[in-house]
Amino acid sequence: VTVLKSSPFHYRCVCMLHIIHGDEASAGSWVLEELTRSDAGVRNTSKLLGRVYHPTIAECVPQLRRHLRDFLIEQVSIILCPYNKEMLVTIHTLNEANKRPSESSIQAALESSASDLRRVSVNVVAEDTSNEAVSRSGDETHAQGRKKRRGSSKKVSSDYVTDCYHLEALSTDVSLQFKEGNDAIANPTLEIDKLNWMVDAANQCLSRIPRNGRRQLLEVPMGSSNSLESLALGKLFDETVCVIDGHKGKASAAWSKFRLNSMEGEVKVVRGSVSSKIAVLREHQFDMVAIGVDRSGLPDDVRSYLSSIPCIMYAGDYSVAMRGDIRLLSITHKVQQLGLFDTAPFDEGLECCVTLLRRDIV
Repeated sequence: VTVLKSSPFHYRCVCMLHIIHGDEASAGSWVLEELTRSDAGVRNTSKLLGRVYHPTIAECVPQLRRHLRDFLIEQVSIILCPYNKEMLVTIHTLNEANKRPSESSIQAALESSASDLRRVSVNVVAEDTSNEAVSRSGDETHAQGRKKRRGSSKKVSSDYVTDCYHLEALSTDVSLQFKEGNDAIANPTLEIDKLNWMVDAANQCLSRIPRNGRRQLLEVPMGSSNSLESLALGKLFDETVCVIDGHKGKASAAWSKFRLNSMEGEVKVVRGSVSSKIAVLREHQFDMVAIGVDRSGLPDDVRSYLSSIPCIMYAGDYSVAMRGDIRLLSITHKVQQLGLFDTAPFDEGLECCVTLLRRDIV
């Protein structure tokens, strides 16, 4: 059993900031979802900000509040890429076109307060309350089109930032691009530790599996298609099949991720649920499956299919459903390693990854 624990300080690199102005006696100011009714409350919230979020974000938020105090702001999202030193700030305003915050002024202020950043991108997006407001871009990870919020259509910025992660277990780098609204990596430091653990665990399992032709990996990401697992584990295999369950935007985002890391020729992206693609997947001889599972666990037909694959890497939130799945998979497989990842120190959730080898191989 391996346990990787986050430092309780400065771990989050994704921030959603709400600034709603009003009389202190009535509305107060919302900062990071916390209602404050006095300057003391703002100071206390700033302490929380400095403890939970990356120092660069904590330094930039006072500048944002200063520049946005005279505008009607619905939401501000911040995505920080600490290794590539890039930051994307998207401001959603309800002001008219001639009363919007100045992007250049805010960008200059943020660059002066966080001098270690190599690039700062600031986008001011005016919200349209009509149902016709739609934002589209080529390879959006976020669902293209409308995102319903308070009865209006929320526009999505098309700008992006890129981060680069060095994996010692592979002696190589993997890169990801993040846009506003998609699932950016909230805790990059622990994410790298987790990926190194997964690569080491996969290598140990592969060393015990007889090689029959090309090494093949089946990956089923949970939720976001903007995950790093297929980029890291895919480097160990000759071919990867990635099954994406969801809208076209998720499949498009997966392709963008593989193109960015020059893996197009090594990966096939299949859109649909695993249950609906089992017949197609049986045509392959996978050495390993890396599957992300939500809190409801695996469907019976998927669990039955997985029992034929030599190595299973099962990842998800530590839950009753996960324990039940591992117990049933242990009929045909034997647990080799278990990793617990405390990706959110201020959250009760715990991410878990289990590697299993088929018993005839063990």
